[in-house]
Amino acid sequence: MSDRQAYRAVLAIRDARALIAASAASQIGDWLYNAALLGYVYAATGSAAWVGAATICRLFPYVLLGPVGGAIADRFSRRSVLIGGDVLRLALMLGLAATVAAGSPVVVVIALTALASAAGSAERPAALALMPRLVGESRLGAANALLHTVQELGIVVGPAIGAILLATGPDWLAFAVNAATFAASAALVFSIRDRSRPRRVRGGTAAQVADGLRAAWKTAFVVPLLLIVAAVEFTYGAQAVQLVVYAERSLDLGAAGYGMLLTASGIGGLASSLVNARLSAARCVAFVVVATAVAACATQLVFAHSSVLVIALAAAAIGGAALVSCEVVAETALARIVPAEALGRVVGVFEAAQVGAMIAGAALAPAAIEATSLQASLVVLGVTAIGVALLARAGLRGLDAATARRFEELASRVRVIEGLPIAQALPRTFVERLASASQLCALPAGVDVVVQGAPAHALFAIVEGEAVVRRNGLSVDRMGPGEVFGERGLLDNAPRNATVTTSSDATLLRIDGEALIEALQAVPALRPALDIGGRGRADPGGPGTSAGARAASAFDRPARIEGATVVVVCAGYPGKRPIYERIATKLGARLVIVDERGHWSERLVGEGVAARWLAATVTGDADVDARAVQGALRSANVQPDGVLTFWEDSVPVAARVAAALGLPGNPIEAVDAARSKLRTRELSARLGLPTPRAVRVRSLDELYAAAADIGFPAVVKPEFGALAVGCVRVDSFQALPAVYRRVRQAVNPEADAIFRAGNDLLLEEYLDGVEFDVDLVLEDGACVFSSVSQNWPTAEPSFQERGLHCPPDHRRRAVRALVAFAAEAAREFGFRTGVLHIEAKSTSGGPRIVEINARMGGGSIHQIVEAVWGVDLIEAAVRSSLGLPQALRPSRQPRCAVVDSLVYAPASGRLATMPLAAGGVAGVSGNPAVLGLDLHAEVGDDVVGPDAIFATPLAELAVRGRDLREARAISARMLAEPPRVAAGAWRPA
Repeated sequence: MSDRQAYRAVLAIRDARALIAASAASQIGDWLYNAALLGYVYAATGSAAWVGAATICRLFPYVLLGPVGGAIADRFSRRSVLIGGDVLRLALMLGLAATVAAGSPVVVVIALTALASAAGSAERPAALALMPRLVGESRLGAANALLHTVQELGIVVGPAIGAILLATGPDWLAFAVNAATFAASAALVFSIRDRSRPRRVRGGTAAQVADGLRAAWKTAFVVPLLLIVAAVEFTYGAQAVQLVVYAERSLDLGAAGYGMLLTASGIGGLASSLVNARLSAARCVAFVVVATAVAACATQLVFAHSSVLVIALAAAAIGGAALVSCEVVAETALARIVPAEALGRVVGVFEAAQVGAMIAGAALAPAAIEATSLQASLVVLGVTAIGVALLARAGLRGLDAATARRFEELASRVRVIEGLPIAQALPRTFVERLASASQLCALPAGVDVVVQGAPAHALFAIVEGEAVVRRNGLSVDRMGPGEVFGERGLLDNAPRNATVTTSSDATLLRIDGEALIEALQAVPALRPALDIGGRGRADPGGPGTSAGARAASAFDRPARIEGATVVVVCAGYPGKRPIYERIATKLGARLVIVDERGHWSERLVGEGVAARWLAATVTGDADVDARAVQGALRSANVQPDGVLTFWEDSVPVAARVAAALGLPGNPIEAVDAARSKLRTRELSARLGLPTPRAVRVRSLDELYAAAADIGFPAVVKPEFGALAVGCVRVDSFQALPAVYRRVRQAVNPEADAIFRAGNDLLLEEYLDGVEFDVDLVLEDGACVFSSVSQNWPTAEPSFQERGLHCPPDHRRRAVRALVAFAAEAAREFGFRTGVLHIEAKSTSGGPRIVEINARMGGGSIHQIVEAVWGVDLIEAAVRSSLGLPQALRPSRQPRCAVVDSLVYAPASGRLATMPLAAGGVAGVSGNPAVLGLDLHAEVGDDVVGPDAIFATPLAELAVRGRDLREARAISARMLAEPPRVAAGAWRPA
C-alpha cells in the first residue's frame, strides 16, 4: 500500500479524521499563540531575558506534568480527557486575551501561559493512546504520520498567522483566535464516537505516575527509544538558539535568515509525510529510528562547516524531515510494544523527556557559544547528540525481530477472527482491535478451558483440534475447528453452564471479553452474528436448561414488562406487599412467587396480585434452595422471563436460579461476595479498594486474638445479616465477653432465618465519619442512576439506624466522591446489571464501603427515591431481570426532600401506648406529607429497650416537604409524643 493509500484509509475512519482535524486546529493555534506571546512579551519589556522566561514557563509544565497527564489519560476516557483539556485551555486563552487587553503585568501573562501548558499536559498522551483504538494496528503508522504532519503544518502556518495578527490587530486578538481553535478542537473531539474508558488503573495519581515510570523503565526498548528521540529534541532546542546566531554571523541575514531556516525545517517536516507511513511499517524499525536521528543531529555539523545559504536551507529541510520521521517511527513502535493500559502514562513520560531535552539544548547552547564559539558549540553538541543516538542503538537489538513477531502473531489472529461468523459484521478496525486483545493458546489434551459455574471472561474459537462439552459431569457435545464457545456468558453476564475440555492437542484463540463487549456496543450488528455463531451447539458460556433450548433463544427476550413472567424468589415480610402490587398492577407483569409453604404471600394469588404461588423449601443453603426453586418451576411448567428478589436472604438463591435458566443477572461470585461481609472485605482488599481490616470470629478465644490484631475501637458483627442486627461497637478487652454473649444471642438462626446462611462473626476496624445509603442502577456495567440518602448517627454501641434524609446535606464533594467510589466498587466486584443498595461512609481517610447489597434497598428506600428523583427502582429492578433497557428519566433537581425516622422502644417491658399508630393510621392515608408509615409492633407487645443493646423497632415514618427544613418540622410534629412502655413480662437475659 502506498503512503497516499494508507493516509486515505486512515482519513476514511470518521473518528480518526476528527482526532487529526482536532490536532490540526490546536497545533495551529499553539504555534500562532507562541509567536504572538513571544512578540508581545518582547514588545512589552524589550528584554530577551523575559522572552526566555516566557519560553521556559510555556514548556516546563510539560516536563513537570507530562507523566501526570499520561496517568490521567490512562485513568479516564481519553475522549473526555481531550475535551476537558481543550475547554480548560479555551477558558485560559480567553483570560489571557482579557489580561493582555487590560494591560496587566507581563508576569501575569506568563503565569497564565504556564497554566495553559499544564492544562494541555494530557493532550498528547491521550491522543497517541486513543489513536490505536480508532485505526487498528495496520494503519497506526500512517495515522501517527498524519498527526505529525498537521503538527508541522502548525509550525509553518501558526507563527505566520500570529505575526500578521500582531501586526494588524490589537495585542489580545491572537490569544482570542487561539481560544477559538481550542473551541474547534473540542467540538471535533466531541464528535468522536469511541467513548471507551481504559481498564481500571489502581491507586492514586502519584501511584499511577510511579507505575508509568516503572513501565517505561521495564518495558523492553522504551528507554533506548526515549534516549534517541531525546537526542533529536536536544538538537532541536539547541538550534533554536544556535541558528539565530548562525543566520546573523554566518549567513549575514539576521532575523530574516533565521525565519527562512525555520520555514525550510517546517517544509521538510511536511515533506516527510510522503515516506513516514512506509517507514513506520518497515521491518527495520531500529535502523530507521537511529538513521533519522543521526541525520537530524548531523545537521549541526553541516551548519558548523558551511555558510552557503542553499546548503543551509537544504540541511534545515533534511533536519526537519528527519526529526519528524524519527518521532513518527519511534512513537508508532512505542504504541506497539507498550501494553495498551499503560500507553498513556508511558507517552506522558516520553513527552516530558522530549520537552526536557529540548529545554536542556536551549539552555546549554548559549553557554557553549559563550565558552567556545558558534562553530565549536555546533560540533560539540551535534557530536554529543549523535553519540547518544548511536550508543542507544545497542538497546534496540531485538526490536525488529519483536516487531516482526508481533506483526506475524497479529496477522495470524486476524486470519482466525476473519474466518469466524462475527467478522462479517465487523469493520477491519474492530477485527484488529479484537485480534490485539486475543491470544493463541496451544493446549494438550485434557485441559479444562472453561469450567461449569465459573464466571465468563472470554470467548474461545477452536483453530485446531477438538474439545468435549460436559454438563453436570455428562458429555453433551463435541466441538471442532471453526466453532466458537463462551459468548453467551459474556452477553448475558452469566456463569459458564458447562465445562469444555480439550480431547486432543488443540489450538484455541481466546478473545478478551471486555474487548468483545466494547465491539458489540459499537457495532450492534455483531449481536446477531454472535447468536448465529453459537446456535446449534451446547454453549458453556451462557444460559441453558438441561437441553440447552433456553440458550438457543437467549435473544428472545420480552419486548416489554407487560405480559412477561417475573418470578420472585421469597417474598419477605408483609410490608413488601406494595412492591408486588406495583409489579402486577402498574407494570402489568405476570407475577409468580416461590416461597415456603404457609408463607403470608400465598394469599396474593386469591387477592389477584400474583398469577401463581409455588412452594419450595428454604434451608439457608443457597445451592440447595436454588435447586428447590428450579424444581418447583419445572413441576408447575413455569417458563420465567426474569428472576429476582427483594429479600436479602434470597439474593444468592435468585442469582443461582437466573444463571441456571440462562436469564439476565449478576455473577454468582459477585453476589456471594457481597452477601458475606467477610468476603466483601477480602475481595475489596484483593481489588485494591480501601477497606477496613476484618477477621472471622467463631469463639471468644478467636475474638480476643482478633481484637489484639485489629485494636480498638472495633465492631463485632455477623458475617450475614441485615438492619444492623448483631452489630456492636466494642472499646476494650474487658467488654469483649459481654458483647460476645449479646451478639451470639442476637445471631440466632432459629429466631431470624437470615442467619441460616451462617452465624460466624467478624471483628473489624471501626469507621468514623458519616454513613450514607447509595442506591445505584446498573446497565451493561455502567451506572445509569444514583441516589444518595444521608443516615443519621446510629444508636451506638448497637448501630441501629435512627433515620435518614434525602437528598443529603453533607459536603457535595465528599458525596460525589462516595458515589464514584461505590460505583467503582460495584464494577470491580463484577456487578453489571440491576439495582444495588450500597451502604458506605465518608470517613476521615476517604470513602469506605460498609456493605454491598445486590438488591433494591429495603424499607422506604424505593418510595424515597421515587419521591425525590422520580425514579421507580422497582421497575428498574424488573427491567434488569428481563434484560430490558432502562427507561429512567430522573429529575435534574430534587422534587422534594424526605425525612425517614425510625422509632424504637424507649425501655424494656410491655408497649402501653403508640400515639403514632393511634392517631396516625387513620390520618396518614389522607396526609400528602406522609410518604409511608410501617408499624412493626402493637400495643400490648413485649418490647426491649436500649438497655438490651438491640431495642425493638416500633415504627418507620417517612414524610416529605419542599425542603429538608420543612420535612424535619413535619416529622418532629408527628413524632412529638413518644410511645410509652409499662413494666411487663420481659426480663434481660
